[in-house]
Amino acid sequence: NGSLQIEIVEDETRKPVYFKEDGGRFSEAQTLKLNINTKYVLIVSSKDELAREEVLINGETILLLSSFVEEELNHVYKGVFNTDKIGKTKKDNRDVIALQIPLKTSLL
Repeated sequence: NGSLQIEIVEDETRKPVYFKEDGGRFSEAQTLKLNINTKYVLIVSSKDELAREEVLINGETILLLSSFVEEELNHVYKGVFNTDKIGKTKKDNRDVIALQIPLKTSLL
């Protein structure tokens, strides 16, 4: 109880985004590889309900559709976002993308 699972897949192909360990090359040790001008589906799963059915990605509100998977006793939230406002980064450089998920205090 109290765990949160986050998955990001391409909207068209349903392929998951590429995750890699970058070590000390950048400010963050891990990197998610997102394509520019691409639609993605964000899937958030939790045993507990979220505080609101929305998330923020770089300050932009993404509305989530919710469902409850009875056999897993899990709440699943899905929302679509586009990387059209995220520019291509130069070689050996990475942009930080902020993801904010409003949690109820029971998840803390």
